[in-house]
Formats: sequence, C-alpha cells, structure tokens
Amino acid sequence: DDDLIYSIDKANVARRIAKGNYCVTSVVFSPEMMCRKEEDAKIMAMFDHAIKNGNIKTFFQPKMDIKGQKIIGAEVLSRIYDENGNMMMPDTYIPILENSGKVVELDRYVMRETFSAIRNWLDRGWNAVPVSINLSRMHFYEDNVADRIYSEFSKYKIPPEYIELELTESLFFAETNIMVHEISKLREYGFRVSMDDFGMGYSALSALGSLPVDIIKFDKEFIKNSMSNDAGYQILNSLIGVFKKINYNVICEGIETREQEKMIFECGCDNVQGFLYDKPLERSVFEEKYIKNN
Repeated sequence: DDDLIYSIDKANVARRIAKGNYCVTSVVFSPEMMCRKEEDAKIMAMFDHAIKNGNIKTFFQPKMDIKGQKIIGAEVLSRIYDENGNMMMPDTYIPILENSGKVVELDRYVMRETFSAIRNWLDRGWNAVPVSINLSRMHFYEDNVADRIYSEFSKYKIPPEYIELELTESLFFAETNIMVHEISKLREYGFRVSMDDFGMGYSALSALGSLPVDIIKFDKEFIKNSMSNDAGYQILNSLIGVFKKINYNVICEGIETREQEKMIFECGCDNVQGFLYDKPLERSVFEEKYIKNN
C-alpha cells in the first residue's frame, strides 16, 4: 500500500510538471522533479515570510526620451530578500509564484508601494513621472479585476495618467472576451495599458489594431535579433512606422549601446529603456537621481 501511495505521489509530481504545456503528451517521473518541487516550496515559504515582514523592495528603472535625453517614466520591479538579506532575482521566483497563483499577491503589494511612492512625490512637489506596473495574467481569472485595481488605486487620490499597466503579449490572445472587457475597463478608468514583450511570437498583426492598448513595448530579444541583419532591421522599422500611424506609442526595451540607440531612433522610436541609461534602482536612489527637484 505504501508503494502504491508513493507511486501516486510521484505521478502527481510529474503531472504538475506537464500541466499547461500542450507540447508535452507525457512525462516520466525523475528524482530531479522531487528536488524541484522542494525548491519551489522553499521559495514560496520565503515569499510568504518576505511579504509578511516587508522584505520585498520595489526597484525603478527609468524610461528615457532619446532626443531630449531625459526621463519620461519608469517601470517598477520587485526584489525579494531572504532572512539573511540576500536578494533573489525575479526570474527565480516569478514563474513559481505564477504557477501557484501567489503572483497576484505580489502584484498587489507592488501596486500599493507604487501608488504610495507617486502620492509622496506629488505631496513633496517633486518631478513625478508615470510608472508602469507588470500585471500577471492570473489576475484575469478573478472577477472584476479592473474594479478591484481601481478600488485600491482610488485610496491614494493620484491622477490615473501616472499609472501604466504592462500586460504580456500572450495575454491579449487568450480568453479574449473576458480579457478585452476588463482591459478596456482599466483604460476607461484612465490607466494606460501597455502590451509588453511584443515580438515573442503570439502577435497577429491583423488583430492588433482592435486591441485595447495604448503602448506597444518591443521585447529586448526581438530588438537584438532585428538589429543583427538588414531584413530584421527593415521589419522593425516598418512595424514601428505602422504602430505610430495608428496612434500607438512605442517603446523599445533592452537598449544597451549607443549603436542600438542610434538605430532605434532612425526607426522612429524616441522612447527607450535599458542598461545604457540605468539599471533598476532602489526607490530612494531612483528618487534622488530622477525625481527630487534638485
């Protein structure tokens, strides 16, 4: 009986590994899967401890205008710290929190921290800029997500134009009726909506013109690959031109060199983000460098 129960446990571990991956028709259990499950459990426990004890910090990465070489906004990102003060990077914990559904809790925490920061900037008369917040698709499995977000936002009494919500490209092409309704509602509340990671493979160009989006954000890998050959560059150039003609704002992320900046500017994109300008900075450092009116 114990052997049967243990076998069922192992089968369930393998089943969860395969869940959501439609390219995989079967999975065979291996000891590594159990190790991965244990590591995931550790990270989830660390997250629970961090959110309870305030060991999650918000970092801000500036978005820049090429022509004026000035800040036009920022993207807020999370960093989790363990009990010893060691920082975990998002690519370590975001996929695990996504799979468990806990990423919604993280997003709400980041939202509150962002709303509070902007309220503080406005109260002090500092150079407040719009901030974009990444929103997981897991929010859209809950009812009335737009109303929930606006309800929290309204407590801070800040103008909605200071908030941009970044949604991954794939989200716009899944369960579209529910998604489009809620995203449209977010825009009606005054938030700007950005399609993040454009170019990662889901986009149907024919559908883009009808989606409730204000901003198209080109993925850094798409930018990098497009600049590696003339054909890619011409496609990028044309896409940016088309999006601007139909009144989308365009931003390119992952800009790391002056050469990339020059090529993007020649394509007609003024708004960029990347290590060429700055890395994600702790809130206090970001405020000192970009927000305070020195």
